[in-house]
Amino acid sequence: MKQKIFSCILFALLIFSSGKVLGQTYIKGNLPLAAVLVPNFAVETSLSNKFSVQLSVTASFWESFKGGPQKFVFLIPELRYHLTSVDKGFFAGVNVGGANFNMQKYNYWNTDKYQIGYAYLVGGSLGYTYKINDKWGLEIFAGGGFIGSFYRGYFMSTGEQYDMSQAQDLGRRFDRSGDWLPYEGGIMLVYKL
Repeated sequence: MKQKIFSCILFALLIFSSGKVLGQTYIKGNLPLAAVLVPNFAVETSLSNKFSVQLSVTASFWESFKGGPQKFVFLIPELRYHLTSVDKGFFAGVNVGGANFNMQKYNYWNTDKYQIGYAYLVGGSLGYTYKINDKWGLEIFAGGGFIGSFYRGYFMSTGEQYDMSQAQDLGRRFDRSGDWLPYEGGIMLVYKL
């Protein structure tokens, strides 16, 4: 998990350094998620006056939430279209991302089961950027879409796998699920480099 986080940070730095070539770059931190100790940072680089590309990383290191693990890393690259300009006004984005998790999925809360696996995300976002001054701004956004998960399920009490026979009966190494869910959102504090 630490190696994947390091890779995400390295990729974000690559996007940041390419921003000097492509256009104006912004770094962002999600204030509500920081309040619950789930870091969410993003780097956005303008491609033109109305288009930008953003890479966001969200991670949770919670060993226990409602009795189950809640550790995950989301990496979401997104292409955005801004109605007025990149640093202010409404925008819409499309994204395709990935996640790695060791967590108790929302529909397993209050059970003895948790899941370890990975997922892909396909969706979009809507938001609004408010420019405070030449360097600072706030961004309010929400996004979601389809999350396809591949995982193995375990009992917390014994550590034994609970779903392997069902997956093997179907000729698979992992169990699968697909959900339409919100997977990003909040209020970003934006700093223009």
